[in-house]
Amino acid sequence: MNIEIKIERKKQVLSRVKFSKATLHRYINLGKFPPAINLGGRAVGFLKHEVDAYLIAAASGENLNDAVDKILSNRKELLCKH
Repeated sequence: MNIEIKIERKKQVLSRVKFSKATLHRYINLGKFPPAINLGGRAVGFLKHEVDAYLIAAASGENLNDAVDKILSNRKELLCKH
């Protein structure tokens, strides 16, 4: 499976998920949202396909901790291939 890697900044992600920055950080800390990746310096970004997967899981009522575990497992596999 080929995944197109696109990075979204926090502002873009917040407009898609429709919750506050504080809630985003709380969800990341609770393992209910995939964490950002470091882009260098103080800049971070989110992988678009991971945010897409999160939104699909949330809409389908999937357990968000389980969904994020799968997303992060896929991230590890993706990194190992490169």
